[in-house]
Amino acid sequence: MTKSTILTVIAASLTMGSAALALETQGRPDTAAMKMAVAKAFSENGTTPSQTVADFISNKGRSVNAMRSLAREEGDIYEPEILITPNVKAETVIFEDFSKWAAGSEENPDPVDIAEDEEFIKNTLDYDGGQWTLFQVYQSGGCAYLGFDEVGEDGPGYIKTPDIDLLTDGEGYFRFTVKAKNVNANATDQGLQSFFLDEENNLPIAASTLPLTYNEWTECQWIGSTSTPKTSVMTFGWMGKVLIDDLRLEKLTFPLKSPVVKDATMVDYDLIHARWEKVEGATSYLVQVRCGHMPVTSATVGDVDEADVPFAPEPGATTTVYVTAINGDDCSYYGYWNGDVTPDEVGTPAALAASGITAEGFTANWERAANAAGYMVLPTVTHTAAVDGEEYTLLDDTFSNIPETADDFNPIQVMPAMGMGGTDLCMSRAGWDLDLGLFFHIEGMPVLVLTDMYASMGILGRLSSPAMDFSAGKVRFSGTAFTAADDITMIAGLMDAEGNIYESQEFDLTTMPGEFEVEFTQGQADSRFFVNIAECSADEDMVAFLSMKLTMEMQAGSTVTTPAETCFASYEATSCEVKEPVDENNSYVYAVQGYYSANLIGARSNEIKVDNTMVGISKAEAEGIRVSSAIGEIVIANPLGQAVDVYAADGRVVAHGLRNTEIRLQADRGIYLVKASGKTIKVMI
Repeated sequence: MTKSTILTVIAASLTMGSAALALETQGRPDTAAMKMAVAKAFSENGTTPSQTVADFISNKGRSVNAMRSLAREEGDIYEPEILITPNVKAETVIFEDFSKWAAGSEENPDPVDIAEDEEFIKNTLDYDGGQWTLFQVYQSGGCAYLGFDEVGEDGPGYIKTPDIDLLTDGEGYFRFTVKAKNVNANATDQGLQSFFLDEENNLPIAASTLPLTYNEWTECQWIGSTSTPKTSVMTFGWMGKVLIDDLRLEKLTFPLKSPVVKDATMVDYDLIHARWEKVEGATSYLVQVRCGHMPVTSATVGDVDEADVPFAPEPGATTTVYVTAINGDDCSYYGYWNGDVTPDEVGTPAALAASGITAEGFTANWERAANAAGYMVLPTVTHTAAVDGEEYTLLDDTFSNIPETADDFNPIQVMPAMGMGGTDLCMSRAGWDLDLGLFFHIEGMPVLVLTDMYASMGILGRLSSPAMDFSAGKVRFSGTAFTAADDITMIAGLMDAEGNIYESQEFDLTTMPGEFEVEFTQGQADSRFFVNIAECSADEDMVAFLSMKLTMEMQAGSTVTTPAETCFASYEATSCEVKEPVDENNSYVYAVQGYYSANLIGARSNEIKVDNTMVGISKAEAEGIRVSSAIGEIVIANPLGQAVDVYAADGRVVAHGLRNTEIRLQADRGIYLVKASGKTIKVMI
């Protein structure tokens, strides 16, 4: 494989993902234009992205984005374990300590590039069965120095081993180890990259990077599999200036065959079911599950061919299941399956009576729904103004709920006119409609973007509120926004139940983030607020909102019913605090909705009423019996100490007459009925 062929192979492997993205983004707005607008605004006003974010985005508490993320804790494992037991045979096929490369030193490598000196390479490097390939490589006092051309386009320097036949009975496994030191002071965080190449077909087998500590020797190791009789390894640092020593390639032979993993399915959001074919001689299996940026979860099971593993996958990311066969000191290389375990649907939670009701708020309760990755608690408030001129907030949003994964390569595109999703997961209050819009992050800033990407069809991108009574007084719309390319005139206003606009105001936006404010004085009942670009343009304009606020000036005694701020809860939760005032001026109904992702949301639950008449009811009286599930358990909160009976779905008695205030019953997967005081609650494990 020539140098040009190698670089072509690397480039192809690196662009495989971007080619797929290009297909995915066909028909989407050019979000790069919006990103360029942000960069332009930053350069012109002399601020950094983080400073601008601090100016525009306030801290509104824990967002859904924070709930979705999983912090990398010390000790967590992010790569599947490959077992190397005492009976795994390791045969060294290449070992090179570069002892014959005596010229120069680690601090001052010899200036002569030996990459083209075939005779020197042949006489000083191990293995006479094939050809080494070097590029920008220098002697460094008993080790190799991989250079970097900072002026031209060539680089970085690399070492590629001869190709080796690592196959045994059609299966090939290897271990590649090398000592490396990053001595590039301008790239102190770079890693050591290794490509494993199929020389027979000029294709990459695998590639990964291991971290290096600047100016310190690091032991690097890769273990992998191959199915080609000609496997070579190329190693380098992306920014070059790396020292290499003690390079070793070993052929591994595992005593047991790798399991064939058939498939994996989601039993519930936090439970994966995997199936595989048994391996002759195996007495147990190590099952590992990995997804996205989450830690690997593992379980060891007996002589079986399927198992449940507690694991909650990252929505939208590929899930991989690895299965390793084991028998004492014998083991296999893992077999694996990867694919999509997204469920077909999300169940509907059952909303339960509120508890902890005070003048400051209440706790919403519910029974879990199948396949829900999280829950939205959706309160609707009926507010009565206490005094004339009260300014009541209908929306105050900085879009902090937009997930960080929604970037300009993968925005959340909302197109209700095209039969697609809504806004509830990304906005602070539910019930708003977005047509031909986007949610994503640019330079760390969450933004809501309106487009007129279907200008040629006469379709406007538009954001509109839920229907409500705007007749109580003056309506004010304000916020911060900017455009992608040119100055744009926007229009905001009110429309009736038939969609007729009866009041509107224009305001202008530029490519610099700026504030705006418009007012409306002739609102009516059963109306919606809206905002959109004033006219469609062939240039496909884009407008990014960093914040927006909608308020209404009310007269004493007037009322308005509108969504209150959405509360988000993780998949295992069955309750959530709603910090909204419960008093003579504010009453609520709430529903609960489970979701798996922005594109897979379950139906809303039944509604629960919360008002001032319930304030002061004791916690026990408000709660009554509450039932939830944990892994392998039925959990019952019984604050009044009522007699509780539990039955399996087939009528079998699981428990009878229990009066503990907290009851935990071990149970297999299935549906159970919990009965107390004439009430029956269904729970699923």
